[in-house]
Amino acid sequence: MIEEIKKAQQSFKNPLVTNRLHVRLVFLILKVWYWWYAFRLYKNPIIAVKSLNKLEQLKVRFFGRKTFQKISRVEDGYFWMAGGPKLFSPSMKTFIKVGLHKIIPVKHQKNGLQVLFLAITRKCPLRCEHCFEGPNLARTESLSVQELKEIIHHFQEKGVAQIQFSGGEPMSRFDDMIELLESKKSGTDFWLNTSGFLLDLEKARILKKAGLTGVIVSLDHFEEDLHNAFRKNNDAYRWAMRAIEAVKAVEMPITLSLCATSEFITKENLFKYAMKGKEMGVTFIQLLEPKQVGFYENKDILLSEEKKKILRDFYFLMAFDNRYRDWPIVNYMGYHNESAGCLGAGDRFLYINSKGEINACPFCHKNYGNIKNEDIDANIMAMKNESCPLY
Repeated sequence: MIEEIKKAQQSFKNPLVTNRLHVRLVFLILKVWYWWYAFRLYKNPIIAVKSLNKLEQLKVRFFGRKTFQKISRVEDGYFWMAGGPKLFSPSMKTFIKVGLHKIIPVKHQKNGLQVLFLAITRKCPLRCEHCFEGPNLARTESLSVQELKEIIHHFQEKGVAQIQFSGGEPMSRFDDMIELLESKKSGTDFWLNTSGFLLDLEKARILKKAGLTGVIVSLDHFEEDLHNAFRKNNDAYRWAMRAIEAVKAVEMPITLSLCATSEFITKENLFKYAMKGKEMGVTFIQLLEPKQVGFYENKDILLSEEKKKILRDFYFLMAFDNRYRDWPIVNYMGYHNESAGCLGAGDRFLYINSKGEINACPFCHKNYGNIKNEDIDANIMAMKNESCPLY
């Protein structure tokens, strides 16, 4: 297996597309595709234009009017942000349809989500410092495979574009996860959030064959000892590195996820982290702010405005500065939430924890009922009426 990974490394082609003409052409085609799909949905050019203009306004609120400098191409598909839908794919159609429907209703479209974060397990070999599921971790499961299938099918019927498996450590239920992927319907991308535990080349191949779209690997420091200390396991860094190489070898998009603590955030550390991602051939980096949930509940871990500014400046450099065109694409959702508001709380995404409880997002843990014995749609509506408590 080691030899197979070495061969894959030798033939590995960095998926990052930085050629200006290539990037502009993809986004031009995407814009035309948007117009075509909107006309097809509404069958009325005036309504389609009105809805698309409002969607564009929302995009500007989140990303401004700057031009993106790079995208990722994996096999036959393009990706432009961490965990985002594959461009021009059935899941992209679902993603756009849900977004347009929230602006001007689309005939026969239900009020769905763009993203569902679904914790499929309470088991985990780690006890990470920041874990938002920390108090729920256990050796026994709350949700059966059949219950997880019913959740997935319920949200797919409503038109969810993407489902992200989390936990606990989802790889702890590898066989169950394969069964979930093989039972899914088309039109939804599936992503795996993992520490890298048990994720080797053979399992990466099985996951891809079963229908997994991409993988998000948690890496909380570029130094092995510090990452292991944060994750409270001396094997954590080795697991993450093995998983990254395995996912690259089978050509799935891969994202590094960093919980950026106050202690970590310096310009030097952020650039060293990005350089680590660049050296490994990783296309995406996801920046997460620590929140007072899970093991961090009631702890003094929230970022100061000074630290947030360092993250913002780093994000803008990586995203829009020509000097970093060949560096990983960085996403910083905390910035977007503060500048344009949160899209969670049942608006465009929500979180179901490992006990089946419905939360606004992985970092907002007000309980809106349990999917095991309550009306999912009624509880989501109650959540939407209250909106996000943080933003």
